[in-house]
Amino acid sequence: MRSPCFVLAFTLLSLLAAPAQTLEVGFAKRSLVTEKKRVSLGGYGGRGLVPMHTVHDPVYVKAMVIKSGDEAFCLVTFDLIGVQRTLLEGLERRGFPEHVGLQREDLLLCASHTHSSYGGLAKPTGAWYLDGLFLVTCGPFNRGLFEEVLDKTHATIVEAWESLAPARFGAGSEEVPGLSRNRGRSGDVTDPELGVLKVTAPDGALRGLVVNFTAHPTQLGADNFAVSGAYPGAMQRVLEERYAGATVLFTNGAEGDQSVSGPPGEFATTWEKVEATGARLADHVDRIQAGIETRAQLALETHSATFALPKPGSFKERLKHTGGAKKSLFAQVTLGDTLLMGVPGEPCCRIGLDLKRGAKELGFRHAFVIGLAQDHCGYFVHAHDYGQGFETSHDYEKKLNLYGRGIGEFLVDVHLRRFAPTPLAR
Repeated sequence: MRSPCFVLAFTLLSLLAAPAQTLEVGFAKRSLVTEKKRVSLGGYGGRGLVPMHTVHDPVYVKAMVIKSGDEAFCLVTFDLIGVQRTLLEGLERRGFPEHVGLQREDLLLCASHTHSSYGGLAKPTGAWYLDGLFLVTCGPFNRGLFEEVLDKTHATIVEAWESLAPARFGAGSEEVPGLSRNRGRSGDVTDPELGVLKVTAPDGALRGLVVNFTAHPTQLGADNFAVSGAYPGAMQRVLEERYAGATVLFTNGAEGDQSVSGPPGEFATTWEKVEATGARLADHVDRIQAGIETRAQLALETHSATFALPKPGSFKERLKHTGGAKKSLFAQVTLGDTLLMGVPGEPCCRIGLDLKRGAKELGFRHAFVIGLAQDHCGYFVHAHDYGQGFETSHDYEKKLNLYGRGIGEFLVDVHLRRFAPTPLAR
C-alpha cells in the first residue's frame, strides 16, 4: 500500500509534468434592436403593455468564449430584463456547427436586468404565477421576436468561437461603497464589491472585460418607452469607446433588493443621470482592471445541473409555490481561483454575501454571483429578511419569492456543497 506522502509526491510531479495549456479567448456581439412593431418593454406592469416608442441607445447580446485545452466555456450577456431556460433549450435544439466545441452545459446566459429593453420573450411554461407576472410586466409572448433573439444569440456564440485567439486572463475586485443602496430597507446591507475579469492579447492590449456589479437598473421608470441598456449599457459604451476593439460584458449580482445610486449633483434629465451613473461605474472598473495581473494559462471547469426547488413550510406559501417553477437550471464556472455562481432568478443581497463568503472559505480568491442566469424563477429572499423588524420591508420581493425563507440556504447548498467547487491551479 502506498503511503500518503508517496501519493502526494506523485500528484505534485504529475501536475508539474503536465504541459501548459494555451489559453484562447474569443468575443462577439450583435445588436438586439428589432424592426418588429408593437413590442412592449420589460420590467414594469405600470406601462400597461403600451408598446415601445423609439430606441434611445442600442441593446446587445454579447458572448465571451474561453478555451483552455479540452475545456471550454461561453458567457452570454443580454441587455434584457431577464432570460428563461426556453432560450437555452432553443440553443440546444438548434445545436452548433461541428467545429464549435460547445454544448449546453458549457453556456452561462444572463441578463443585465435593464427595465427599458424588450419584453415579450417569456415563453409560457405552465407555472401560472410566473407566467402571469411576465405577462403583466413584459407583455405577451412574441414568437417572432423570440426566434430573432435566438438567431442572434446563436450567431454571436459561433462568431465568438471562431474569433478564438491566444490570450491572457486575470481577475480582480474592489469594494466601492456608495454605488448602490438597499431598496427594501433604508441603510440596510448592500454589496459594494465591484468585480472584473480581464482579457488581454499576449502583447497586453485589452481585448475584453466582464464586469460584475450588484444593483437594479431602474433609474428609468415606467414612464419611459424608449429602448435603453440603462446604466449597464452606458458603462459598457464608455469602456468600449475608451478601448477601441475591446468588448465589455455586464453581469448583475444578487440585486433582488439593491438599487443603483447615481453620482451626486443635479441633472437636467434622467437620461443625463443614467449616463453619469454608467460613466462613474466605468471609471471604477477602469481603475480596477489597470491593477489586474494577467496570465497565459488558466485552469477551467464548468458545472451545470437541474435541481428541484424547495417547497416552503406554511400552507399559504405552499399555495403560492404551486404557481412557480418546480425545478430550474444552475450553472457554475471555476476559472483558476475565481468562482462564478449562476442563480436562476433575483437573489437578495444577503444570499449573495453568504455565497461569496462561503466560496472564500473554500479557498477562492474571487467569487462572483451571476444573478438572472439560465432562467428566471422570481425573487429569492434571505431568511433574515423575514425576521423581527423586517415585516414591512422587502414586501415586494417576499410576494414574488415562491420558495419560502429557506431558499437562501438552498442556493448556498447547491453552489458550495452539491457542486463542491475547489480552486484550480493555473
